[in-house]
Amino acid sequence: MIIFLEKCLPAARSSMSHEYAREWISKAEADRHVAQRCLEEARSSPGQADIACFHAQQCAEKYIKAVLVSRGIIFSKIHDLLELVKLMNELKDKLNRDDLGALNQYSVDSRYPGAFASYAEAEEAVRAMERVIFTCDPFLGEVK
Repeated sequence: MIIFLEKCLPAARSSMSHEYAREWISKAEADRHVAQRCLEEARSSPGQADIACFHAQQCAEKYIKAVLVSRGIIFSKIHDLLELVKLMNELKDKLNRDDLGALNQYSVDSRYPGAFASYAEAEEAVRAMERVIFTCDPFLGEVK
C-alpha cells in the first residue's frame, strides 16, 4: 500500500492517507478500550495490570502512527515511541518524552513471563496514553 500511495496523484494520496489514518485510529481506540477495562479489572485481578500497560502503549503507538500517516510520513515497523516521533518534529516537540519512555517499556516485555506491572503502574500508563491521545488529536482534526 505504501508503494501505491507514493505513485498516486497528490489529492488521491491525501485521501488515501486519511483513510489509512482512520484505520490506525480505529485500532487505537480498540486498544484504549481494552486498556481502560483492564485497568478497572486490575483492582481485583492484578494480572490485568500487565495487559492494561501493553494496550496503553499500543494505543499511543497507533495514535502516533495515525498522525504520521495523515501527513504522508512513511515509517518502518517499529514500536519505539521515541523513535517514531523523531519523524515529525512538530509532534515530537509537543509530546512528553517521559510519557513515551514509560510507555515504551510495555511494548514487548510486558507480554512475557517475569514482567509484572502494579496497579499504580497501569494507572500511570493509562494516564500517559490519554495524554498522548490529547496531544495527537489536534493533528488529526481533518482525519476524524
